[in-house]
Amino acid sequence: MNKFFCNKCQKTFEDDGKKQEYTSPIYGPCWKRVARCPDCGAECDEFRQKSSGKKTDFDFDSYVENLRSRGGCCRSGGCCN
Repeated sequence: MNKFFCNKCQKTFEDDGKKQEYTSPIYGPCWKRVARCPDCGAECDEFRQKSSGKKTDFDFDSYVENLRSRGGCCRSGGCCN
């Protein structure tokens, strides 16, 4: 069983769904699982958790300094081998 979300009812439900093939203008041939909402009968896509959008605490300057200390980058800004 897969989880699906109905935009019309604003509810999630479980169903086996069916495979639906389509052509994306960007990615070409694709497929997705769809199911009919048990309450309203609308065609629904699989439920996807929304990402928090939280950015990582990656410190790029420290990363570059670490590479430089290991001899991976030149002081001129380019990387040397």
